Amino acid sequence: MKKYKSLLKFEFFLIVLLVLFYIMELINNRFWLNDFKVYYLAVQNFINGLPIYKYSFGLDSGYYKYSPFALIPFIPVSFLPYFWASTLYYIIIAASIILVVKISIQTLKTAFPFFEDKSQAVLYLTTLVILAHLHRELHMGNVNLFMTLIYVFSLKLLLDDKQNAAGILMGVGMLFKPHFIALLPFLFIYKKYKSVGFIVMTIIIGLLLPSIIIGFNTNNELLNSWVAMMKMHNVNLSLFPDTIYAWINKLLSVFSLNFEGNIYVLIIVAIIAIKYLVFILLNKNKEKNIDSTKAIAFYKQHFTITFLMIIAFIPNLTVTDSQHYLFCLPLIMLLMGYLLYNKNIPLIMKAIAIIGLVLYGGNWHDLVGHNLSVYLTNNGFLGLGNIIIVTISG
Repeated sequence: MKKYKSLLKFEFFLIVLLVLFYIMELINNRFWLNDFKVYYLAVQNFINGLPIYKYSFGLDSGYYKYSPFALIPFIPVSFLPYFWASTLYYIIIAASIILVVKISIQTLKTAFPFFEDKSQAVLYLTTLVILAHLHRELHMGNVNLFMTLIYVFSLKLLLDDKQNAAGILMGVGMLFKPHFIALLPFLFIYKKYKSVGFIVMTIIIGLLLPSIIIGFNTNNELLNSWVAMMKMHNVNLSLFPDTIYAWINKLLSVFSLNFEGNIYVLIIVAIIAIKYLVFILLNKNKEKNIDSTKAIAFYKQHFTITFLMIIAFIPNLTVTDSQHYLFCLPLIMLLMGYLLYNKNIPLIMKAIAIIGLVLYGGNWHDLVGHNLSVYLTNNGFLGLGNIIIVTISG
């Protein structure tokens, strides 16, 4: 009963924080939700047969970049006036934050029992680290917290061996952000074949579903435009400061080397993929040599760690906004738990972890000042912090 009361206290703290954010946005005339405005306007074009790709719906970056299917959930709110639609969407994001935190901590407790004692400290410290990204997500109104919620809940379902439901959820997530396809080799190795089957089935149905509203030919044209939009959006992957490709180039610049282009990106992705496959296979091999009573606990822990590492690393592989790094939220919780629980972690490792966490969440514009904040942003230190967190978690 005590642990539930503690979680309720934190949820109440979050609710107060989220309400204060909303009030301050209104007072400061900053309740814009510009990313949500893209969905809101794009879905109206979608319903009326007007263009949705390569058409700016607001800011310079106000282009719709997701699949036609991703607009369908936004159809109901598109009939409301923008203020009330955005207020409703803010409430939905706020509810997603609470659910993400709740499900993340429950999932981590399933695999790592020490979270029973350390969960409160983990919750508050994690909130401190992610607060800047959380505020930006609430201010912009994107779908990153929904994606985090989908995949954390999918992980929970997989650990409970509910593969069908997990596959459907992950398939829906991939219709929004195809980069989560990076999970498929991992699921294959762990013989989650049902999940993979339901992912594929969900994606196929999701790609065809808009045809019911706009017709097959129009939907086919939109799908082609979507692919072209994704190619255009990711054309300068090796130059975008937060990506792994840019940071490797920064290291290579010591030797006066610099690489660009699709071949370079594909080589780095291949090397990372091989590294992850070796990591997964080594852990799978260890399971065979462990006593059966401990094998289940070992499996749950390494399955959880690897799953969270993969989704956390996705923003480093693509051109994206800072709030997409919220995919790292559950992994940060896990890292916090280890830092608080395991007293045998070497001091140097703790120092590296803290540096990673500071770089990830420490760019508070009003706290560090405009010049330093812009410097940190333009030089990809958020991406570096995320790389450190993912690397040290393994």
